[in-house]
Amino acid sequence: MTDEDQTRVEHFATLKSKYKATDYEDSSPASLLYFILRKADLGIQLAEIEAIWLTVT
Repeated sequence: MTDEDQTRVEHFATLKSKYKATDYEDSSPASLLYFILRKADLGIQLAEIEAIWLTVT
């Protein structure tokens, strides 16, 4: 694993903790949840399909 990959994994873990999503087991930065949490953290409005995905996941 590269340093960049490790940084993303750590960032994802931080965001999951911040947004209380620690029950989500996938820790891969390729996860849709990581993308959604990054958007939310940057204040970018989620697309309707992303919001729906959050409610069913």
